[in-house]
Amino acid sequence: MKMRVLLFFGLVSIQLNAQTTNISITQSFSEYAKNPAAINASNRMIAFSQKENTQGSPYLVNGWAKGSIVLRNSTMEEPTFVLNYDKVKENLIVKLNDQNVLDVDMGEIVSFMLNDSANRTYKFVKLPGDHKKYLEELYKGNAYSLYKEVNTKFYKSDYENKGLYEKGYKYDRYEDEFIYYIADKKNNLRAINNFSKKAIKRLSETLPISKELLEEYKPTADKEDFLIRLTKELNATL
Repeated sequence: MKMRVLLFFGLVSIQLNAQTTNISITQSFSEYAKNPAAINASNRMIAFSQKENTQGSPYLVNGWAKGSIVLRNSTMEEPTFVLNYDKVKENLIVKLNDQNVLDVDMGEIVSFMLNDSANRTYKFVKLPGDHKKYLEELYKGNAYSLYKEVNTKFYKSDYENKGLYEKGYKYDRYEDEFIYYIADKKNNLRAINNFSKKAIKRLSETLPISKELLEEYKPTADKEDFLIRLTKELNATL
């Protein structure tokens, strides 16, 4: 009985400490930028390698990436940091050293950029207005721009063998779903999540898209590449 009581209080203590740590590590990035030594960092390691029996990843890139952050109340871009982006939790993780990371309070961040090991650049922005999610900027034009919303969900393995048939997945998985947006100068967003030929043709009802480009489109084509070309054409026609 005594052992159970001690164990119970030990668990309570651990949970309370974990809650306190969680509050302290989700901190103002501007405070960290001013005085890195004053920040209480999370003493934890992050494994970016593929987990056994798991497909996909909750993180934007495999491993740490160099990046930069633009703050809401700052006119200058903060210097280069080592970062990654948790697509599920939708928050940045800053590597402070080999033992410590900082989970960033996203409320003060306007945009951030990461450059992965393949030298690919990812830029995410928070547009003014009602849209609450950070969007990946795929093309920025004077009149029209193209953005991508990244939604990542985790699914547990749900495989079942019914004898006569099998169903489900034998592995856990992270799946990405994308919604594309064409934005005008006022950041009014036109969502594109239907890529049938008929749906793409309907875009010409409200956007000055050439017939040649629409006729060229095939549902099996690279959708992102096509939308970038489309957005470039929209800017060129003005």
